[in-house]
Amino acid sequence: MNPIDNFYENQIEPFYSTMNFIRRFILKEIPEITENWKYGTPFFILKKKNFAYLWIDKKSQFVYLGFPAGHLIEHPNLIQGDKKFVKKYFIDPNQDIHIEELKNILLLITQKIHKEKTNK
Repeated sequence: MNPIDNFYENQIEPFYSTMNFIRRFILKEIPEITENWKYGTPFFILKKKNFAYLWIDKKSQFVYLGFPAGHLIEHPNLIQGDKKFVKKYFIDPNQDIHIEELKNILLLITQKIHKEKTNK
């Protein structure tokens, strides 16, 4: 099994279901996304740029999507953490996922990355 599949398979519930749903959702919503193993976690890659990664916040026990280009967009539910550029979108694994909100955030980040690539 590759390290990405292994990472997801080794998650316990409710993290397993939440993370696998988000993974499938991102790959379906943005077909040009690929996955790569970086820094000990699966990364979603768009146009050769780190698009997002999934992780579990140990303190809150929420799953979060970290967006390395998050600093380029404004959204009320993207949280600036202790990293300069990364913004996080927290998901309570015991609640329903806000699909429309997640779609909106993915679209905003995708547009910024596409715009950034065409400006170079």
